[in-house]
This record gives sequence, C-alpha cells and structure tokens, in this order.
Amino acid sequence: ASVARRATVLRQIIGITAAVIIALAGLTILVDLNRREANRQRDNAVVAANALATQEVIALDQRDARATEEAIAIAQRNVARSRELAMVAENQIATDPEVAILVALEANEAAHTFESEDALRAALQSSPLRARLGDETIEIQSATFSPDGSALLISGRQAEQPVAQVLAFPSLNVQLTLDQFTSYYLYGASFAPNGSYILTQQDDNTASVWRVDNGDEVLTLPAAEVAWLPDSSGVIAATPNGSSLIQYWDLQQAKVIREFTQPTASDFYPHAIHVTPDQQQVVLFGWDDQTYVAQSWDLQTGTFLTKDELDPSVTIAPDGRLLAYGLDDNVILRDLVTHQVVMTGTGHSFGVYQVAFSPDGQRLASVGGDGAVRIWSVSGTGADAQIST
Repeated sequence: ASVARRATVLRQIIGITAAVIIALAGLTILVDLNRREANRQRDNAVVAANALATQEVIALDQRDARATEEAIAIAQRNVARSRELAMVAENQIATDPEVAILVALEANEAAHTFESEDALRAALQSSPLRARLGDETIEIQSATFSPDGSALLISGRQAEQPVAQVLAFPSLNVQLTLDQFTSYYLYGASFAPNGSYILTQQDDNTASVWRVDNGDEVLTLPAAEVAWLPDSSGVIAATPNGSSLIQYWDLQQAKVIREFTQPTASDFYPHAIHVTPDQQQVVLFGWDDQTYVAQSWDLQTGTFLTKDELDPSVTIAPDGRLLAYGLDDNVILRDLVTHQVVMTGTGHSFGVYQVAFSPDGQRLASVGGDGAVRIWSVSGTGADAQIST
C-alpha cells in the first residue's frame, strides 16, 4: 500500500512539474511574441519616420529648385530688359545723347551687361558736357543757371556745413557765397525768374530768400515745399504743419498775404508745388493718405478749385502749362490751367514707370513696365497739344 501511495505522489509531482514546464514554455512563447510584435511596430515606426523625413527633404529640395528657377527666370528677364534698353540708348545717341544717357542708366539698373555698359560709355562720350564745376572742397549737390545764363548757382556742403555759391559763367569765378545756415543740409537752391533773388530750401523744413547783389537775407519761412511766383514778387510754400496748407509770401512786405486750406481735413504729405505761368493757380502735389493727388487753388482769392488723382511719375513741361504722367498703361497730358486731359498716348504694357520732357518741351520720354522706352513728339500747347510716337 505504501508503495502504491508513493507511486501516486510521484505521478502527481511529475504532473505538476510538467504543467509548470508547459506553463513556463507558453509564457516564454507569449513574451517572445510580444517582443517580436513590439520590435515589428518599432521597425514600422522607424520606417514611417524615415519615409516622412525623406518626403520633407524632397519637398524642401523641390521648393529650393523652384526658388532657384524663379531667381534664374527673374535674372534672365532683367538681362533681356537691360539689353533691350541698351539698344534703345544706342539708337538715341545720334539724336539726343542726354536721353541716351538716361536710358543707358536704366539699362544698367536692370542688369549690368556688356551691352548696357557699352551704351552708357558711348552716350557719355557723345554728351556735350565737358566742364567740371566747383573745387574739391565743395561737395556739389545741385546746380542751376540764372535766367540770363550769365551765372551758375550751386549748392552743397563744405567742411561739413551747407553752402551755396553764385559762379560767373563761363569763367566760374565765385561772385557770392551763402554759408549762414543753421541746418545740416540744403535740399536745393534756385534763382528767381528775374534773377534778383535766390531761394534755398533747408532740411529743417525752412526756406530762405537772399538778394543776389549783396547776399542779404530777405526772409526765412516754414516750408516743406516751395516755388517762385513767375513775376518774382513772392514765393508759395507748402507748410510742414499748421492749419493752413499753403502760404503766399510777398517779398516786398516780407510776410504772408494769403493762406490756402483744404476743403476737408486729411493727412496730406506735400511732394511738390507749382504756380501756373499765368500766375492764376497754385498746384500742390503729394500724398493724401495713400493716394497721390494734385490739388489746385485760385492764387488771387485762395479758393479751392480741384483735386485729381495722379501717378507719382508726374512731370511738368518746361513752359509750365502741361502736366504729363502715367496712368495704367497710358501716358496722359493734362492742361494745368483748364485741368482737362488734352491727349492720351497708348502702347505700353505693365504700367508706366516714369515720364520726362525734353528741355524744349517738344518731346516726352516714357518708361514702361514692359521694359520699353517710348519717345513722344509733343506739339502745340494747352488744349492744342498733340502727342504721337
């Protein structure tokens, strides 16, 4: 009986041991399966991350390639425009070397090419300019002739101070020096139409009038922009601040005799001021908020007349009667006295960047966004003006 019990116990021990071994084996297999699944998931995550990183690198490379292609395309367009302008400049050298210089400079600004540099060199060599003005101690920043051509007025800096000089022409001997300025810089200087006075504009928002014969200061006035009256009896100034937008200064009385205001209050920034040749109107150009406009007043009464939206490319003919500017793809001529558009020139595309009259007012050059420079022939004055290529 004892032997039978021992055999039974032994069988039980063996059964338990086998069950434990089987359980351990199953657990080992389960752990191994879980580990393999975790490794598989980790490998998949690594593969996905690498794929995503590869896609990002490819996307960056594609963006860089597109940016490079765009830069190359822009550079090629600039080179093509430069060469086209250089050809235009060369064609203008024989007839108008000064226009050729301007066009060649535009070509060099678009892109430095052999053609643009050759055109500029040829235009400069063909220019009648042969004299160098001033001495090395003066940094000349502006120069203008007197009405009768007998003197030259220059302005600039000497020994870090503003200075203006009247030079006899053609000897260039100094006749008058103005250096009593408290400002840092002179924006420019001009003769009165009768040649008896000089107007200087300082960088502290002031302007001064001086006698040519003795250099005496006649008056100093607040001015962001300033212009002579055609008869030299006074100046018109756009004020830098205050309730009046424009002031009419009489030279004999050395005081303001009339003020001009806007019909409605706005943030206006003056850019230029002009008096019509008949001395009946004053025109103020500038930015009204974000819009470039021309505003006109009756000079004798101060009555506000018109307000017209323009393009900043605006320029005035030498006779002071016609106004030219770009509008979309067109070149516009407007009569400053009647405020009527007298002619529209077409042919540009991508806008009109700049317009400029020839010194005699008979030609008008326009530069368009299409890279073309057009030379217009202007005949007649005022409402009789005609424009053609």
